[in-house]
Amino acid sequence: MKTQNLFSIPLLFLFTFCLWQTSLGQVKSGDSFLDLNGTWSFKIDPYNLGMEKEWFIPATSIKGSWDELEVPGNWDLRNEYAHYAGIAWFQKSFEVPQNWDGKNIQIHFEAVSQDATVWINGKMVGKNNSGFLPFTFDITPFIQQGQANEVTLLVDNSKKIGAIWNWGGIRRSVHLSASDGIRLTGNYITPIFDYKSKSAEVHFRLKFQNHALQNSDLKGEIRIKKDGLILKKLPFDQQISGASGSEVILKTSLEGKEVFPWHFDMPNLYSSEILLNGSETPIATERFGLRKIELDNDKKQLLLNGESVRAMGFNLVPDDRITGNTLPLWRIKEDIDLIKAAGGNLARLSHLPLPKEALDYLDERGIMTFSEVPLWGLDPLADPNSDVPKDWLIRLIDSQYNHPSIIGWSVANEIGHYPTAFEYVKNIVAFAKTLDSTRLVSAVSHTAQWENDFSIHADIGLINKYGKNLGPATEAQHKRIPDKLLFYAEYGIEQFGEDLSSDFDAKSLVESLSGIPYLIGGSLWTFNDYRSNYVSTREFSENRSWGVVDVYRRKKKAYYSIRKENAPVSDLLVSKGPGNTAAITIIPRKPLDIPSFTLRNYRLVWQVLDQEGMVSESGWENLPAIEPGSAQINRSIAWKSDGGQKLEVMLLNPQNDNVFGASVDFKTPKNVAPLRVFGGRITHNNVTPNSGILRIFLDQNSTSEFHIARIKIGNEVKEFGPTYDNFLDLTGLEFSKPYELEVFAVNSAGETLIHQETLEINLKAIVPPAIQHIQREKNGFYVGFATEVDDFQFRVRYSTNGDLEKTGKIISTTNPGLIFIPSNESKEAYSFQIQRVKDNYYHSDWSPEYEVCLDPNLNPQVPLIKGVTLQNGEALIHFEPVQKAIGYQLDYREIGKNESVWKTLNSTKALEEFLIVDGLNPKVSYEFRLSSITSHSRSEYSSPIQKSSIPK
Repeated sequence: MKTQNLFSIPLLFLFTFCLWQTSLGQVKSGDSFLDLNGTWSFKIDPYNLGMEKEWFIPATSIKGSWDELEVPGNWDLRNEYAHYAGIAWFQKSFEVPQNWDGKNIQIHFEAVSQDATVWINGKMVGKNNSGFLPFTFDITPFIQQGQANEVTLLVDNSKKIGAIWNWGGIRRSVHLSASDGIRLTGNYITPIFDYKSKSAEVHFRLKFQNHALQNSDLKGEIRIKKDGLILKKLPFDQQISGASGSEVILKTSLEGKEVFPWHFDMPNLYSSEILLNGSETPIATERFGLRKIELDNDKKQLLLNGESVRAMGFNLVPDDRITGNTLPLWRIKEDIDLIKAAGGNLARLSHLPLPKEALDYLDERGIMTFSEVPLWGLDPLADPNSDVPKDWLIRLIDSQYNHPSIIGWSVANEIGHYPTAFEYVKNIVAFAKTLDSTRLVSAVSHTAQWENDFSIHADIGLINKYGKNLGPATEAQHKRIPDKLLFYAEYGIEQFGEDLSSDFDAKSLVESLSGIPYLIGGSLWTFNDYRSNYVSTREFSENRSWGVVDVYRRKKKAYYSIRKENAPVSDLLVSKGPGNTAAITIIPRKPLDIPSFTLRNYRLVWQVLDQEGMVSESGWENLPAIEPGSAQINRSIAWKSDGGQKLEVMLLNPQNDNVFGASVDFKTPKNVAPLRVFGGRITHNNVTPNSGILRIFLDQNSTSEFHIARIKIGNEVKEFGPTYDNFLDLTGLEFSKPYELEVFAVNSAGETLIHQETLEINLKAIVPPAIQHIQREKNGFYVGFATEVDDFQFRVRYSTNGDLEKTGKIISTTNPGLIFIPSNESKEAYSFQIQRVKDNYYHSDWSPEYEVCLDPNLNPQVPLIKGVTLQNGEALIHFEPVQKAIGYQLDYREIGKNESVWKTLNSTKALEEFLIVDGLNPKVSYEFRLSSITSHSRSEYSSPIQKSSIPK
C-alpha cells in the first residue's frame, strides 16, 4: 500500500512572513488598543474629484457636505447608495492616549471592500488591493500627539468577482495598537499528531520586531492550556537587537491524557498564550487542534486521524441582504450552525477568504475547509509572472495558518480557459508548499475532463460540475487524473427559486455521486441565496436563488431535502404504535455512501410537543458507535402524557446539532386564519385571459407543515399548493368571475379548514408584494419583499399610532427586494404596509399590516425554555434560539437546599436548541433559568423552571 502522507514537516515551517500580517489573536488591552469603529464621515465620488480637491487633507474636506456611515458597514445597504459602484471616501478624527507618546503605533484593518488607500493627517501611509484580507500600516511618524488626528480612506468597489455582489465600504473592524518597543508580528503553531501512539509534537515559531533603537531582552513563555488548565509552559530568553526582528523557535510534546484529537464531530481545541517580562496577562492567545489529514490513493480514502471519512458540505457566499459582507459574529455563527445541522463537515466553503472570527468558529464547530485565493474565470491574474496572487497567498496563509479547520489551500477557481492557467497553477502550487508543507494544495477546476488540465499539479482534485446526473461527468474527470482523489468543490443543478417552497431533486443528485470510490464528497452550490446582478440571475429581487436558505436565512424546502441526503445515517424512521408508543428505526450508511463515517457519541432524542410547541415529555438514549455497513438499530419508546400535538424524533451529534429527524402529528393543525386575500394582477399590462391571481397572505402556524387552497368553479375543484412560505398564489384565474375559495393548513395528521369565502378578481387591481423578512436594527428596520419583472417602485407607509391611512409616513425606493425604514425614535412599535408601483403610476393594494418593535439599545431577547427532562442524573433543556444570539448561559441549582448557589453552563452556539447538564443528583429536584448573549450584552433570565428527577 502506498499512502501519501502530506504531513512530513521540515524543521523550518512557514518560511515566508508577510508584513501585512494582522490576525495574531492579540489581546486587546485598554492601554494598547484604540477602537476606531463607529460613525465615520462618508462621501461618494462619482466624478472622481477627491484626489484633485485633496479630500485626504483634513482642511480641504468640507464635512458639512459629507454623509455619515457606520463602520463596519457597507454603503450598498443604504437606500440611496444601493447601486453605487466606484470611489467613496471615509474620514474619522481620533486622539491617541497620552501614554502612547514614544510608542510604535499601527493601524489595523480587518477588511475594506475592495481597493483602499489610507492617509493619516493628509499623508499617505499605504494601499491595499484585496477586499478580503487584513492589512496593517505603521503610522508612528504621522501621529500628532496631544491633538486630533484624521484618518482618511479612498475606497473603490469597482472590482467585481463573478456573480457575487461588489459590496463597498470598510466592512470589518478598524483599530489602532501601540507597543513599547517589542511587538509580536508572527505566531505560528504546527502540531504533528501521531494518532497511533496518541501523542503529538507541537512546534511554535514566534516573530518579534524591536522598534526601539537599543537592544532589548526578549523574555517570556508560551503556555498551552486545555479547558483552562495549564498543560505546558515553554520559557524563552534571548536578546533582540535594536530596530530589528528576531524569531523564537520552540517545541513540546503532548502525550496520553493530554491528547484530545480534533475531529469534525468532536473538535477539541487547545489554547496557546504568549506572556512577556513576567506579566500574567498574555499579549496574544491562539487556539490549535491535533488532527492528521492523509490521502490514501490506493484505497481511495481521505483519512482523518487514521479513519476514512466521506463527507459533504456547502458553498457559503459570505453576505446577506441586511448586513452585506460585514459578517457580524451572529451572522457568522448562525450560518455555520445551519450548515452544521444540514450535514456540512467538509467544503471549499467560500471563494473569498473568511475573517478570523469565522475561522475561529469553524475550528470550534468542526467543519473542514479549503481556503481559497479569490481568482475566478478569465482572470488576468492567473499568470505565473504576476506577483499579486502570490502576495495574496502569502497573506492568506500567514493570517490563517493556525486554524485546524483549514485542511488545504486552493489557489484559484475555474480558470481553465485562461491561456496561462496551467503554468500558473504549476508554479503557485509549488510556491504554496514552501509556505506551508502541512496542508493539501489544489486549484478548483471545471475543466478536469480535459487532457493536460492543471489538476495534475494538485494534491487532490477539487472539481466543479452541474447537472442532474453527475456520475458520467465524474468518471470522465477521473479518467484524466486517475491518481487523484476527487472532491466536488461545487455541484448542483440550477437556480430553483427564492420562496420557501422551492426545492430540487437532492436525492437523485446525491445518489449519482454515491458508490464512487475515488469521490470522497462534495459541497453544494450554494448554502444561501445571495445578492447579485449577474446576467443569468432569475429573480427580479436581485437575489440569486441557488441556496437552500434565502438571503435572510429562512429555510427553503430544499434545506430539508439536502439535509436528509447529507445525514450521517441513511434513514431515520418513526411509526406510531398503539397508545402512547412509537417504534424508531435507524438505518446506517453503507461504506461507499456519501457521506459515510463512523458515528460516536451520538444521541437519539424524542419529544412530545403540545399545540403551543412546548415539550410535555421527552427522553433520550446515548447510542453505541455506528460504523458504515453496520446493522440497523431498532428502538421502542413510550410516554405518559396524553393530548400531545406531535412526536419529534431527532439524531443529535456530539455537539447537540439536530442532524436528522422524523415526526408524527397526532392532531390536525390549529385554525389560524390568513391575514388577508387579494385578487388582481401581478404584471401591469397583462390582462390576457387566465392571467388573474389570488394572493393569500398567511399567518404563522407552528402546527402546520404547509398550506393548500382549493377553488370551486361549478362542479370543478382545483387545488393549489402546497406552500411552505407565508403566502400562497393561485394563478391562471379569470377576471370578474366568482370563485369559491377554501384555504387549509396541513400536517401528517390531516388538514384543517382555516378560511373560506367567495370572491371575484378585479382586473384593475394589482396584488401587493409578498413580505419575505422583517428585521429591526439600531436605527430603524428592514423589509425584504418579493419583486416582479415590471415593478418600478416600492412604497412603505408606517406609523407608531397604528392609523396608517391618516398618519402614516411614506418612504419609497426603486431598489428591488429590500427597503430600509430609518427611525430616531426609541423603543417604539411601528405598524407598516408595503405596495408596489407600476408604469403610469399604477399602485397595488397595500399589503396587510405588520408590526415591528424597535430597540435602539439592541437588548437581547429572553430565550423561551420549552421543557426540561431529567434522566439518570442528566438534564435535557429544550429551548427556542434567539435572533442575533452568539451564545447562551444556563444556570441551575438544587431546590430546597439552604443557600444553594447557581451553577453555570455556557454555550457559544447561535442556534442552540438543546443543552445537556450532567453530574446531577438523581434524588433531588432542580430549577433552571436561561439567558441569551449577544455582541452587545446578556439578556435577562427566563423564568425559572423547576423539575423533579425521575430515576430510570
